[in-house]
Amino acid sequence: MFRKYHICRAAYATALITVGIALSATPVLATSARLASLGGGEFLEDDHNVHRWYGSLGDYPDLLLLEAGHFTLPDGWHDDNGHRVSGPGLGLHLALDKAGNWGTGAIFWQGQGDDVDPGSLARDRMGPTWSAMWTRRFGSLQPTVMFRTGRDSGEASVNPSDPAAPVRSWDRSRLEWGLGLRWDLSDGAYLDLAGEVRRHREQTTVADDVVTVPGAELTSAGSFGLRSRAFVRLSPTLALVPLVEYVHEDRPLSAPSPIVDLWLDGYLVKLGTGLNWYPDPDHFMVLGVDYLHADTEYRQEPIDGDLIIADTRRWDSLALTAGFESRFRYWLTFRGSFRYEPVNLSGSADNQAADFATFMVNLGAAFQLGKYDLDLALTDQEPRSVAGYYGHSLFDNPATWLSVTLRRSWGY
Repeated sequence: MFRKYHICRAAYATALITVGIALSATPVLATSARLASLGGGEFLEDDHNVHRWYGSLGDYPDLLLLEAGHFTLPDGWHDDNGHRVSGPGLGLHLALDKAGNWGTGAIFWQGQGDDVDPGSLARDRMGPTWSAMWTRRFGSLQPTVMFRTGRDSGEASVNPSDPAAPVRSWDRSRLEWGLGLRWDLSDGAYLDLAGEVRRHREQTTVADDVVTVPGAELTSAGSFGLRSRAFVRLSPTLALVPLVEYVHEDRPLSAPSPIVDLWLDGYLVKLGTGLNWYPDPDHFMVLGVDYLHADTEYRQEPIDGDLIIADTRRWDSLALTAGFESRFRYWLTFRGSFRYEPVNLSGSADNQAADFATFMVNLGAAFQLGKYDLDLALTDQEPRSVAGYYGHSLFDNPATWLSVTLRRSWGY
């Protein structure tokens, strides 16, 4: 059965562009760094996918993970605008008993919530984030429940060049409740279903030496995501992976002033297909194609005044991703991928960017040291897990990003 196929978990660096995204339609033990080197995890199996495909948790018991996040050498976890976009993380998967009667649990801590965002139309850049999951198998069904919470607060001068300028502070949080299901349809096919509901809270305050002006505490539970994918065996070495996803946003955003509320309303539809090829236990290739369509509307709601549509945006993209994974020694594997994505972008703002296209190259490396695995990835764009935000790619922050993950596995 193709889900029983195991790709080597050790890997080193590779610098090749190929016609297959290194995917495994089987429980492969690897990490966020592996996904970065392969261009993403939509069409492959990987233990880091439990943050998005919750029903797969039961296939990855008894793991301890240490994540360094993704970073650049000049700016660390920050982009070139000074925004923190990633951070370290810890995770534990644990089979609660040998027979499986108590299922498998997992708990995660992330220094930056973006690293485990299952799909959004805006970057929260949430601070420390906790996640918990539990799953148990019932015959051919493996349902999973998920809870995630993150909070962020801080302050900055309204005018950094003026020491007497007022200070703007913010306090925000994000809660998510999710469900997932892995359903074994037959010996040659299984289905993944996943979704979550999000509750956002935002509050902005401005203060100086004389007065403090707190903004309204804005909350919304109107954002959610739904997605489905299947792994279908076409032959002993080939599997097809169709995917469909829908993301809806209706939520407050961080506002520049406490007297103006800023809201985002929009949706995203994603359709894709991947092809996995694993000719032998030492080699794996994958090819993925996906289409994105999204519409968003940004509304300003002054305390006194009429509603203003500050900006509308629409984008369509068709991305091609290809990668490979190849064992070089029993303790060493090479990985690499590329992604090409043209984006058709339109909006109402005067400074709205025009259509663009990105070409991304990723290299991977991993070492297997007994029960320890060290995964490395080098990418020429920031690797991100969010589903939207102008297609997959960021056109305004070119840099070379490094990802590092250490994993320890064990079992009964």
